[in-house]
Amino acid sequence: MAQARGAEYGQRSGASSPFLKEGASAPELRWSVVCLERFFRRRRTMPALSQVQDYLRQLAREHHAAVPCPPLCTAFFHISDADAESNYAIPDPSAGASPSSHDLQASLRTLRAECAHRNRPPRLQFIEDLFVDLPSLLRSTGWAEEERSPLMIWTSARARLAPPVPGLSIATLSADSTLDEICEGLDTNTAGFGLSIPPASAEEAEGFRQGLIRSRAFTAHLGPQPVGAGMFTPISDEGVTELVGITTLAPFRRRGIAASLTAHMTDQALAHGAKTVFLTAANEPAGRVYERVGFQFEATKVVYMPDAG
Repeated sequence: MAQARGAEYGQRSGASSPFLKEGASAPELRWSVVCLERFFRRRRTMPALSQVQDYLRQLAREHHAAVPCPPLCTAFFHISDADAESNYAIPDPSAGASPSSHDLQASLRTLRAECAHRNRPPRLQFIEDLFVDLPSLLRSTGWAEEERSPLMIWTSARARLAPPVPGLSIATLSADSTLDEICEGLDTNTAGFGLSIPPASAEEAEGFRQGLIRSRAFTAHLGPQPVGAGMFTPISDEGVTELVGITTLAPFRRRGIAASLTAHMTDQALAHGAKTVFLTAANEPAGRVYERVGFQFEATKVVYMPDAG
Protein backbone atom coordinates (compact mmCIF):
# COMPACT_ATOMS: atom_id res chain seq x y z
CA MET A 1 0.00 0.00 0.00
CA ALA A 2 2.77 2.44 0.91
CA GLN A 3 4.64 1.61 -2.31
CA ALA A 4 1.51 2.22 -4.42
CA ARG A 5 0.82 5.53 -2.74
CA GLY A 6 4.45 6.48 -3.14
CA ALA A 7 4.33 5.73 -6.86
CA GLU A 8 1.27 7.92 -7.28
CA TYR A 9 2.93 10.71 -5.33
CA GLY A 10 6.03 10.52 -7.51
CA GLN A 11 4.02 10.67 -10.74
CA ARG A 12 1.73 13.55 -9.91
CA SER A 13 1.96 16.96 -8.34
CA GLY A 14 -0.06 20.09 -7.77
CA ALA A 15 -3.84 20.10 -8.06
CA SER A 16 -3.90 16.70 -9.79
CA SER A 17 -2.33 14.96 -6.81
CA PRO A 18 -4.71 12.48 -5.11
CA PHE A 19 -3.33 13.78 -1.81
CA LEU A 20 -3.78 17.49 -2.42
CA LYS A 21 -6.63 17.83 -4.90
CA GLU A 22 -8.28 21.20 -5.34
CA GLY A 23 -11.42 21.72 -3.27
CA ALA A 24 -10.71 18.78 -0.96
CA SER A 25 -12.78 18.62 2.20
CA ALA A 26 -11.23 18.87 5.66
CA PRO A 27 -11.41 15.07 6.24
CA GLU A 28 -9.81 14.47 2.82
CA LEU A 29 -7.02 16.89 3.62
CA ARG A 30 -6.40 15.24 6.98
CA TRP A 31 -6.24 11.85 5.28
CA SER A 32 -3.81 13.26 2.71
CA VAL A 33 -1.52 14.42 5.50
CA VAL A 34 -1.72 10.99 7.15
CA CYS A 35 -0.82 9.28 3.85
CA LEU A 36 2.13 11.58 3.26
CA GLU A 37 3.39 11.13 6.81
CA ARG A 38 3.19 7.35 6.48
CA PHE A 39 4.93 7.40 3.11
CA PHE A 40 7.87 9.54 4.22
CA ARG A 41 8.17 7.80 7.60
CA ARG A 42 8.37 4.45 5.81
CA ARG A 43 11.14 5.79 3.59
CA ARG A 44 13.04 6.91 6.69
CA THR A 45 12.54 3.67 8.60
CA MET A 46 13.24 1.08 5.88
CA PRO A 47 17.04 1.27 6.40
CA ALA A 48 16.53 0.78 10.14
CA LEU A 49 14.24 -2.20 9.52
CA SER A 50 16.87 -3.77 7.26
CA GLN A 51 19.41 -3.28 10.04
CA VAL A 52 17.08 -4.96 12.52
CA GLN A 53 16.50 -7.95 10.22
CA ASP A 54 20.26 -8.27 9.63
CA TYR A 55 20.79 -8.14 13.38
CA LEU A 56 18.27 -10.93 13.98
CA ARG A 57 20.17 -13.10 11.48
CA GLN A 58 23.47 -12.26 13.18
CA LEU A 59 22.09 -13.00 16.65
CA ALA A 60 20.66 -16.33 15.49
CA ARG A 61 24.09 -17.45 14.28
CA GLU A 62 25.55 -17.06 17.78
CA HIS A 63 23.47 -19.86 19.31
CA HIS A 64 22.28 -21.84 16.31
CA ALA A 65 23.64 -24.01 13.55
CA ALA A 66 23.00 -22.13 10.30
CA VAL A 67 21.85 -24.36 7.44
CA PRO A 68 21.35 -22.77 3.99
CA CYS A 69 18.04 -23.54 2.27
CA PRO A 70 18.76 -22.02 -1.16
CA PRO A 71 17.91 -19.93 -2.92
CA LEU A 72 15.86 -17.83 -0.48
CA CYS A 73 16.41 -18.60 3.20
CA THR A 74 18.64 -19.98 5.95
CA ALA A 75 17.46 -22.28 8.74
CA PHE A 76 18.74 -21.78 12.28
CA PHE A 77 18.67 -24.83 14.54
CA HIS A 78 19.33 -24.24 18.23
CA ILE A 79 22.23 -26.24 19.60
CA SER A 80 20.32 -27.58 22.62
CA ASP A 81 16.71 -26.31 22.57
CA ALA A 82 14.24 -28.26 20.43
CA ASP A 83 11.28 -25.93 21.10
CA ALA A 84 9.60 -24.58 17.98
CA GLU A 85 10.26 -20.96 18.94
CA SER A 86 14.01 -21.62 19.16
CA ASN A 87 14.27 -23.15 15.68
CA TYR A 88 13.32 -21.21 12.59
CA ALA A 89 14.33 -19.97 9.17
CA ILE A 90 14.85 -16.36 8.07
CA PRO A 91 14.71 -15.12 4.46
CA ASP A 92 18.11 -14.15 3.09
CA PRO A 93 18.73 -10.54 2.04
CA SER A 94 18.93 -11.76 -1.56
CA ALA A 95 15.30 -12.96 -1.37
CA GLY A 96 14.11 -9.41 -1.97
CA ALA A 97 10.61 -8.08 -1.49
CA SER A 98 9.11 -10.17 -4.33
CA PRO A 99 10.66 -13.66 -4.62
CA SER A 100 9.42 -16.02 -7.30
CA SER A 101 7.06 -18.85 -6.45
CA HIS A 102 9.51 -21.35 -7.98
CA ASP A 103 12.39 -20.19 -5.78
CA LEU A 104 10.20 -20.15 -2.68
CA GLN A 105 8.99 -23.70 -3.21
CA ALA A 106 12.58 -24.88 -3.70
CA SER A 107 13.64 -23.29 -0.42
CA LEU A 108 10.62 -24.66 1.45
CA ARG A 109 11.31 -28.20 0.23
CA THR A 110 14.86 -27.98 1.56
CA LEU A 111 13.67 -26.41 4.81
CA ARG A 112 11.11 -29.18 5.38
CA ALA A 113 13.75 -31.85 4.73
CA GLU A 114 16.28 -30.25 7.10
CA CYS A 115 13.63 -29.88 9.82
CA ALA A 116 12.43 -33.47 9.40
CA HIS A 117 16.02 -34.70 9.68
CA ARG A 118 16.33 -32.92 13.05
CA ASN A 119 12.77 -33.59 14.21
CA ARG A 120 12.00 -29.86 14.34
CA PRO A 121 8.85 -28.19 12.96
CA PRO A 122 9.31 -25.98 9.85
CA ARG A 123 8.99 -22.34 10.83
CA LEU A 124 9.75 -19.15 8.91
CA GLN A 125 9.90 -15.76 10.63
CA PHE A 126 10.65 -12.32 9.21
CA ILE A 127 9.80 -8.63 9.19
CA GLU A 128 6.77 -8.51 6.92
CA ASP A 129 7.43 -4.96 5.70
CA LEU A 130 10.73 -6.03 4.10
CA PHE A 131 9.24 -8.99 2.20
CA VAL A 132 5.89 -7.61 1.13
CA ASP A 133 4.95 -10.37 -1.34
CA LEU A 134 6.21 -13.30 0.72
CA PRO A 135 3.11 -13.77 2.94
CA SER A 136 0.73 -14.26 0.00
CA LEU A 137 3.19 -16.65 -1.66
CA LEU A 138 3.49 -18.66 1.54
CA ARG A 139 -0.29 -18.89 1.87
CA SER A 140 -0.55 -20.08 -1.72
CA THR A 141 1.84 -22.95 -0.94
CA GLY A 142 -0.08 -24.16 2.11
CA TRP A 143 1.61 -22.19 4.88
CA ALA A 144 -0.34 -20.17 7.43
CA GLU A 145 0.41 -17.21 9.65
CA GLU A 146 0.99 -18.38 13.24
CA GLU A 147 2.08 -15.18 14.96
CA ARG A 148 1.90 -11.47 14.29
CA SER A 149 3.76 -9.05 16.58
CA PRO A 150 4.27 -5.28 16.38
CA LEU A 151 7.92 -4.29 16.06
CA MET A 152 8.78 -0.99 17.73
CA ILE A 153 11.89 1.19 17.45
CA TRP A 154 12.98 3.82 19.95
CA THR A 155 13.34 7.36 18.63
CA SER A 156 14.74 10.33 20.50
CA ALA A 157 12.04 12.58 19.04
CA ARG A 158 9.38 10.64 20.94
CA ALA A 159 11.37 9.93 24.09
CA ARG A 160 9.66 10.80 27.35
CA LEU A 161 10.69 10.43 30.97
CA ALA A 162 8.84 7.62 32.69
CA PRO A 163 6.79 8.82 35.67
CA PRO A 164 8.74 8.11 38.88
CA VAL A 165 7.72 5.05 40.88
CA PRO A 166 8.27 5.64 44.61
CA GLY A 167 10.75 3.19 46.09
CA LEU A 168 11.74 1.65 42.75
CA SER A 169 15.39 0.78 42.12
CA ILE A 170 16.88 -1.06 39.15
CA ALA A 171 19.98 -3.25 39.47
CA THR A 172 22.20 -3.89 36.45
CA LEU A 173 23.45 -7.44 35.93
CA SER A 174 26.74 -7.93 34.11
CA ALA A 175 29.58 -10.42 33.89
CA ASP A 176 30.76 -9.00 37.24
CA SER A 177 27.51 -9.73 39.10
CA THR A 178 27.32 -12.47 41.73
CA LEU A 179 25.59 -15.75 40.99
CA ASP A 180 22.98 -14.91 43.62
CA GLU A 181 22.16 -11.67 41.77
CA ILE A 182 21.97 -13.54 38.47
CA CYS A 183 19.71 -16.23 39.96
CA GLU A 184 17.41 -13.58 41.40
CA GLY A 185 17.08 -11.91 38.00
CA LEU A 186 16.43 -15.19 36.18
CA ASP A 187 13.86 -16.30 38.74
CA THR A 188 12.11 -12.92 38.61
CA ASN A 189 11.88 -13.18 34.84
CA THR A 190 10.51 -16.71 35.08
CA ALA A 191 7.90 -15.69 37.65
CA GLY A 192 6.88 -12.64 35.64
CA PHE A 193 6.00 -14.80 32.65
CA GLY A 194 4.20 -17.34 34.83
CA LEU A 195 6.48 -20.23 33.92
CA SER A 196 6.37 -23.30 36.15
CA ILE A 197 10.02 -24.29 36.15
CA PRO A 198 12.49 -24.84 39.00
CA PRO A 199 14.62 -21.93 40.27
CA ALA A 200 17.77 -21.18 38.30
CA SER A 201 20.72 -23.39 39.23
CA ALA A 202 24.24 -22.10 39.79
CA GLU A 203 25.23 -23.72 36.50
CA GLU A 204 22.45 -21.95 34.60
CA ALA A 205 23.31 -18.66 36.27
CA GLU A 206 26.97 -19.02 35.35
CA GLY A 207 26.09 -19.74 31.73
CA PHE A 208 23.85 -16.68 31.61
CA ARG A 209 26.47 -14.50 33.31
CA GLN A 210 29.08 -15.43 30.72
CA GLY A 211 26.78 -14.02 28.05
CA LEU A 212 26.61 -10.59 29.70
CA ILE A 213 29.70 -9.22 27.98
CA ARG A 214 28.03 -7.13 25.27
CA SER A 215 24.58 -7.21 26.86
CA ARG A 216 23.08 -6.35 30.23
CA ALA A 217 20.19 -7.70 32.30
CA PHE A 218 18.19 -5.76 34.86
CA THR A 219 16.19 -6.54 37.99
CA ALA A 220 13.72 -3.98 39.34
CA HIS A 221 13.10 -3.85 43.10
CA LEU A 222 10.63 -2.20 45.43
CA GLY A 223 12.69 -2.19 48.59
CA PRO A 224 14.18 -5.68 48.89
CA GLN A 225 11.40 -7.23 46.78
CA PRO A 226 12.27 -8.05 43.14
CA VAL A 227 9.31 -6.95 41.01
CA GLY A 228 10.44 -6.94 37.38
CA ALA A 229 13.17 -7.93 34.95
CA GLY A 230 14.41 -7.52 31.40
CA MET A 231 17.57 -7.21 29.33
CA PHE A 232 19.10 -5.83 26.17
CA THR A 233 20.80 -8.26 23.80
CA PRO A 234 24.44 -7.95 22.63
CA ILE A 235 24.99 -4.63 20.87
CA SER A 236 26.21 -5.21 17.32
CA ASP A 237 29.07 -3.37 15.65
CA GLU A 238 26.39 -1.36 13.86
CA GLY A 239 24.88 -0.35 17.20
CA VAL A 240 21.71 -2.48 17.10
CA THR A 241 20.18 -4.16 20.16
CA GLU A 242 16.83 -5.62 21.21
CA LEU A 243 15.04 -5.26 24.53
CA VAL A 244 13.71 -8.68 25.54
CA GLY A 245 12.11 -10.45 28.48
CA ILE A 246 10.45 -7.31 29.88
CA THR A 247 8.12 -8.42 32.65
CA THR A 248 6.60 -7.35 35.96
CA LEU A 249 5.39 -9.71 38.68
CA ALA A 250 1.60 -9.93 38.67
CA PRO A 251 0.98 -8.30 42.10
CA PHE A 252 2.99 -5.23 41.05
CA ARG A 253 1.54 -4.50 37.61
CA ARG A 254 -0.15 -1.24 36.57
CA ARG A 255 2.17 0.83 38.75
CA GLY A 256 4.46 2.16 36.01
CA ILE A 257 7.24 -0.35 36.71
CA ALA A 258 7.39 -1.70 33.14
CA ALA A 259 7.65 1.81 31.68
CA SER A 260 10.41 2.78 34.13
CA LEU A 261 12.29 -0.45 33.49
CA THR A 262 12.01 -0.09 29.71
CA ALA A 263 13.19 3.53 29.80
CA HIS A 264 16.12 2.61 32.05
CA MET A 265 17.20 -0.29 29.85
CA THR A 266 17.01 1.92 26.77
CA ASP A 267 19.14 4.60 28.44
CA GLN A 268 21.71 2.00 29.43
CA ALA A 269 21.80 0.50 25.94
CA LEU A 270 22.39 3.95 24.44
CA ALA A 271 25.12 4.61 27.03
CA HIS A 272 26.81 1.37 25.96
CA GLY A 273 26.89 2.43 22.31
CA ALA A 274 23.53 1.39 20.89
CA LYS A 275 22.11 3.49 18.06
CA THR A 276 19.05 1.43 17.17
CA VAL A 277 17.03 -0.03 20.06
CA PHE A 278 14.00 -2.13 19.16
CA LEU A 279 11.56 -4.52 20.78
CA THR A 280 8.59 -6.68 19.93
CA ALA A 281 5.38 -5.90 21.79
CA ALA A 282 3.45 -8.93 23.02
CA ASN A 283 0.12 -7.13 22.67
CA GLU A 284 -1.46 -3.71 22.21
CA PRO A 285 -1.52 -2.75 25.93
CA ALA A 286 2.18 -3.55 26.19
CA GLY A 287 2.81 -1.47 23.08
CA ARG A 288 1.13 1.52 24.68
CA VAL A 289 3.49 1.22 27.67
CA TYR A 290 6.50 1.29 25.35
CA GLU A 291 5.08 4.19 23.36
CA ARG A 292 5.09 6.29 26.50
CA VAL A 293 8.89 6.09 26.76
CA GLY A 294 9.77 6.74 23.12
CA PHE A 295 9.10 3.56 21.12
CA GLN A 296 7.08 3.75 17.92
CA PHE A 297 5.33 1.06 15.89
CA GLU A 298 7.38 0.68 12.72
CA ALA A 299 6.72 -2.79 11.30
CA THR A 300 5.25 -6.23 11.90
CA LYS A 301 7.18 -9.38 12.68
CA VAL A 302 5.41 -12.53 11.46
CA VAL A 303 5.82 -16.28 11.83
CA TYR A 304 4.61 -18.77 9.21
CA MET A 305 4.32 -22.55 9.51
CA PRO A 306 2.76 -25.24 7.30
CA ASP A 307 -1.01 -25.19 7.69
CA ALA A 308 -1.98 -28.11 9.93
CA GLY A 309 -5.33 -28.30 8.19
